Amino acid sequence: MTSPTLKDVGHMAKFYGKNFSLWKFGCWVILEHHNLAPIVDGTEKKPVEVKNAEHVVTNQMQIDAWVKQDILARYYLTATIKNQQ
Repeated sequence: MTSPTLKDVGHMAKFYGKNFSLWKFGCWVILEHHNLAPIVDGTEKKPVEVKNAEHVVTNQMQIDAWVKQDILARYYLTATIKNQQ
């Protein structure tokens, strides 16, 4: 997954308090495009730690991947909101 840029959301109308429907639609398209919608809608939950007999987390890579996607989704959402909001 490449790092996001403002170019990714530069074409979108920013949410300013009165254009929720337009903003929501634009955000949802971006989230779906980047396969982030399941993170945002709660379908894909953060993995629970799985530990082996030595109490070492065995699924840390999956947890880290989920966290990275969560951060990316929050980036897209906050990048499309006016500062006043």
